[in-house]
Amino acid sequence: MNIEEVYNTTSVHKIEMGASYGDAVKIFRDTQASDLMVVDAEDNFIGVLSEGDVIRKALPDFQELLSHGESLSSNLDIFIDKGKDMRNTKIDDIVIKAPITVTPSQPIIKAATIMTSKQIRRLPVIKDNKLVGVVSRSDICHGIIDAA
Repeated sequence: MNIEEVYNTTSVHKIEMGASYGDAVKIFRDTQASDLMVVDAEDNFIGVLSEGDVIRKALPDFQELLSHGESLSSNLDIFIDKGKDMRNTKIDDIVIKAPITVTPSQPIIKAATIMTSKQIRRLPVIKDNKLVGVVSRSDICHGIIDAA
């Protein structure tokens, strides 16, 4: 069984390179996606943006925390201010530009092995440098359990 038999083409959440953090956060919130597939204007696959990476970008670094004391509320203020400052900044600096990808013709065991060993929930499915879908762990579970 190949990836093309199980991957998802309809629930692919995309964002264009050059979009803002504010745009990304809106998509995360509206879709409940935990990662976005990043494409260019011609729908060529560029990489992946995860909500975890956005949160890490907003977290204050150690020196910022020390300079504002050690109270939780002052550190929370730094975190929130940093997030607000990011709202109109482009996502380009934290896009994972060389993520692990698969093609539709590869066997699902390849995707399953990658996902379990690397603790990845979904992989971009790429054909001719275009994003054609994503394959998730649940897609693979469905494929192997319902295989006839």
